[in-house]
Amino acid sequence: MKLKGKPRKARLVGNLLLLASLLLLLLQGTFLNLSDAGMAAVAVLAFALLIAAALVFLLFWCCPCCGRGLPGTLGLEYCPRCGGAVTESKKGFFCENRECRFVLWKDSKFFTAKKKTLTKSVAAALLNKGRVKLTGCYSEKTGKIYDATVVLEDDGARANYKLVFDHG
Repeated sequence: MKLKGKPRKARLVGNLLLLASLLLLLLQGTFLNLSDAGMAAVAVLAFALLIAAALVFLLFWCCPCCGRGLPGTLGLEYCPRCGGAVTESKKGFFCENRECRFVLWKDSKFFTAKKKTLTKSVAAALLNKGRVKLTGCYSEKTGKIYDATVVLEDDGARANYKLVFDHG
C-alpha cells in the first residue's frame, strides 16, 4: 500500500482533532453556560475527539528522523535489504526501490510444493521477524502433513526460504 501524502494529511487531521478537543475543554468552563448534564456531554465529546486523535497518530505515525512508519501499520512492511517500503502486487511482494530488486513471489515453488500460498500475513511475518510458523505443510516425498517454521534467507541476489523443525 502506497502512503505518499497520507501521513502528512493524517497528522493534519490528528492535530485538528486534538485542537478541537482542547478548545471544547477550555470553552466548557469559561464561555459556555451549560448545565451539569451539558458540561458532561461536552467533556465526553472532547474525550472522544482526544481518542480519535490518538488513533490517527498511532495509525499514521512516522519517525521524525527517517520518515518511516511503524512496521505493520496499514500493511506497510520494509525491505530487509535496503529498508524501502514493500508493496503487494498481483504476482508478489516487491520493494519499491527499483535498484534493490527484492521480491517475494506468490507462486514460489517452495510454497506450492508444500501446498501453501504466500499470503499477506505470511509475507508480513517474514519481512518483520524473518520467520513464520506454518501448519499443515505437505511433504512431496512422504505424502504426510507436518508443521515447520519457514525462515527467510536473503543473500543479496535472491530471497530463499529454509525450513526449521521443532522436535520438542
